Amino acid sequence: MRERIEGLTQTIRQVLEVGDTIGWREICDEIKTRIYMTPEQKEITYGQPNFQHSVRRILSELVKRGEVIRVSRGKYKKA
Repeated sequence: MRERIEGLTQTIRQVLEVGDTIGWREICDEIKTRIYMTPEQKEITYGQPNFQHSVRRILSELVKRGEVIRVSRGKYKKA
């Protein structure tokens, strides 16, 4: 099992604070610059870096909780 990426949920919240609507890829690009990740967390699984799967999962959780709004496919904004 891979190590959890410390502070990932909080960093996603911070990225969403800045702008209006932001794309999923832009969120991932911001996270790459803000959080240190091990090579295992950057490893390609199912065609994309592993941390991107975690970002999608967290975004889904935040949408369910009502903290984030899914504007359209791959586009999010803070609620």
